[in-house]
Amino acid sequence: MNESSRNTSPVKIKFAVDYQIVAQNVPVLAALAVKKYQDRRGVSFSEETRKLAESRISSELWKIIQERQSRRMAIWQMIFDEAEDAYQRFRKRSTG
Repeated sequence: MNESSRNTSPVKIKFAVDYQIVAQNVPVLAALAVKKYQDRRGVSFSEETRKLAESRISSELWKIIQERQSRRMAIWQMIFDEAEDAYQRFRKRSTG
């Protein structure tokens, strides 16, 4: 494979987490957390309180998801940087 074809070939990477699925399920997870809390404590929230709790839980879950996405991207960047460095070391050894 020559240098020009290497740069134009698309790279397909499968990610372990499908963030579209996660995004669809954040509200469900928040609602389940509120229901679990109510069931365990034998309490019942008003509609307004329940929605507020679900909203706050969703916000916290989104913070976690965004942190994980950022971390994943940083790891991928580190991997690609290391691959580029390894290629440059190989190239120096093979041509020099």
